[in-house]
Amino acid sequence: MPPPEDCVKINVDAAISRWGNKGAVGAVCHTVSGEFVAASAMVWEGLSDSATLEALGCNEGLAIAMGCNMSEEGVLSLVFKSSL
Repeated sequence: MPPPEDCVKINVDAAISRWGNKGAVGAVCHTVSGEFVAASAMVWEGLSDSATLEALGCNEGLAIAMGCNMSEEGVLSLVFKSSL
């Protein structure tokens, strides 16, 4: 589902390794037209709590938005999509 016209959408997801000893998060940002803006992925050793990993994914999404300076006025509307 695309974001509203004045927003960008950030999809985040998390996964836990089969052995439960590490987790990974990813964040992807795109415009209302589906144009790719940026992405990030990180692996967290020793972390396997899904809610914590999803929150870290949201944090990565915020970092993407801030790092890309997507708004000339310094104000940006975001829509987050997570599996939790």
